[in-house]
Amino acid sequence: MKTGKQNVMRLRYAEELLRIKNYEKCERILMEVVDSRTDPTDIETLREHVSYWMLLSKLHLETGNSDEAAKDLLKAKQLQSKMLARSPNEVGNPSGEKKLASSICCKLAELYRTKREYLRAIDFYKEAIEIDNKDIRSMLALAHLYYTMGKIQQCNQQCQAILNIDRNNNEATLVTHFLKVFTLTSIYF
Repeated sequence: MKTGKQNVMRLRYAEELLRIKNYEKCERILMEVVDSRTDPTDIETLREHVSYWMLLSKLHLETGNSDEAAKDLLKAKQLQSKMLARSPNEVGNPSGEKKLASSICCKLAELYRTKREYLRAIDFYKEAIEIDNKDIRSMLALAHLYYTMGKIQQCNQQCQAILNIDRNNNEATLVTHFLKVFTLTSIYF
């Protein structure tokens, strides 16, 4: 119990250090714990390490080191995958863990999208959707990315998938309508 409370306090302390922009101390506090246990196996330690790696990623993004941020998120994703491989009884809240795994993939996709590595971004958006097939946020982001790349048919397919889940989704409806108008005008001009 004492160790668990210490780890929660360590995470809160690191979050506070990040908030006040004391990046060096924050990184040192987080690296101390992830370096000491490089391959956690129990559920609670896995959860903690996922949080540590995600916070490290946020720190590296804030300091402009997107390559390190991507490595951190990949490590968090790897640990979260270990969590999902466990039995649902062991994990406790499998749907919450799936949402977190999907969120990590989405963050990776956003990071690669920002770096204009669109194909990698697409792969991570697809993985996020595969993990949580009702993740409309990832689906919309993927549709927008397809549109950005000029892949109109894939964009439309993604919007249709969103509308199958949420018939009243305004953004998907607007994009679909825009694509129809765009297609019609490109035929006549």
